[in-house]
Amino acid sequence: MKIRLFKDEPPLCFNLEKWGINNIPILLVTGLSGSGKTTFAKKYALQHKAVCISFDVLKNVYQNIPDYLIPKNCKYFERASAEEILALIRANPFSLQSIPDHLITKQYVYHYLGLMIANERDEYIDQYVKIPMRFRDQNFYESYCIVNGYNYMLVPPEKFDTYVSEKLIRYTITTQKSYVGFLHLAHALSIRNYQVPEDIWLQLCYHHFACMVYVPKELKTEQFFDKLMAMEGFHFSIFEPEMTDAQLITCLENSRHIDSDKIKKARKVWTPELLEAIAANCTYPLKIIPKKYVTLELIKIGLKNERHYLSDVPKDYLSKELCIYAYIHHPFRTMEVIPDEFKTPDFYAEIIKHGEFYPKDIPNEYLTEEALIQYVSSKKCYGLDDIPDPWKTTPAVMKAFSDYHIDRYIYPDEEHCERACERAEKIGKRSLEYILSKCEIQPSKYVWDVICNSRTGIHAIKNPTREMWRASIQEFPENILEAPEWFLQTDSLTIVSTSEKHIDEKKKIEEKLERAAEQCSLDNQMSIFDLFPDF
Repeated sequence: MKIRLFKDEPPLCFNLEKWGINNIPILLVTGLSGSGKTTFAKKYALQHKAVCISFDVLKNVYQNIPDYLIPKNCKYFERASAEEILALIRANPFSLQSIPDHLITKQYVYHYLGLMIANERDEYIDQYVKIPMRFRDQNFYESYCIVNGYNYMLVPPEKFDTYVSEKLIRYTITTQKSYVGFLHLAHALSIRNYQVPEDIWLQLCYHHFACMVYVPKELKTEQFFDKLMAMEGFHFSIFEPEMTDAQLITCLENSRHIDSDKIKKARKVWTPELLEAIAANCTYPLKIIPKKYVTLELIKIGLKNERHYLSDVPKDYLSKELCIYAYIHHPFRTMEVIPDEFKTPDFYAEIIKHGEFYPKDIPNEYLTEEALIQYVSSKKCYGLDDIPDPWKTTPAVMKAFSDYHIDRYIYPDEEHCERACERAEKIGKRSLEYILSKCEIQPSKYVWDVICNSRTGIHAIKNPTREMWRASIQEFPENILEAPEWFLQTDSLTIVSTSEKHIDEKKKIEEKLERAAEQCSLDNQMSIFDLFPDF
């Protein structure tokens, strides 16, 4: 059944056959706003002992009218009552944009602002331009400022001191959901020269470290930074020239994202403690530290902490010992920049001795079975390709590889598979599932374990049988959707569906409407909420 409410609007469709139950008729009353349809429906329901269900009630039940159901033309709002419009705004606050300017009242605006604050919806800023200027009073701007610090930028400059208060700022900081909102709030306070106590600036910097750039210069004292760093969870990725050496060192020890250029420009005095902190924590410290303060010890500190590479070290400091030191602490691509004159037998022997090497960097004549076993048992070995070809047939090396890299190896025999699965089982079901997928011969006891304990386990099994699919579907009924065609055509299976867990709200409401129709014999006119308090 199709009903057209207005001539220039699309019709609404109602499936009355679906709504009716046990041959109980349903009477649909329509009419223009204010025509008396609700009054008539209630009287009629009372006389005939029926249940009166209002679409306004249903709107309130859903509390979320989709945008496409919001009337878009002026005719609806011209005819609608204030109560109906408020109900529409309550159901979908964004419907405010569809209301013509001349019909918007202060009541509608305040209703909208209340919903914005209650729901903590900072995206409501999109509606800012839709609200007429005549309603943009102090309450309006305060409401917007509460939900997002960015909205402080919208307050007119001439009204900023009047509308913005310390209480409002503190409340915003407390309820702020947007990380960048703190930065926008600090920016607004800065450009408006709004004076706030020190503790507010501390809170802003605590929530967003970049707010430091907006802190008034007179507040940037040693005591201010000490208080800030004492706050648990403070992000140290900020440096200010006003910081003492001790404060800067604290920041460097807690963060590796300090602006190096600012340090180089700000520091005139370089203490040994500061130089060591820079070498250990700053990226490319040799570009920060003045050349006259560069020492071999500082270079080693930087190499050890991987803050710079051997290629960054001045040639005057290069030696065989330093090259060995650099390779041990950071072997990746370091061998490429080591001068050939240092690559002697004792050089390779020293590198192998420490165990931190890549086989591709070592000539085969210097490699030993013991060294390869040590290598494949480390995190530096990522796969079979990292093992030199002559050693891929060595049983001891390959056994060590399969023992320590269960997730990077396709296991060719049952012994390897058993050992890999046993180790993976200790890690967790997901690891076991992954290992099984890489096994050529899959141990049966682990196969059934994975199938019965993981919804996706069936996909890790090579050529699963009918019994395997049956077991997987019995445990996880939704797997019937992924079963192969040969199983569905040849197998009959009774499955208890779990769809009850996923019934949508529309379905629930339809069921309750049907139950409400069954109650029509009640000797009174009851609302759907009276019948079903949990609606």
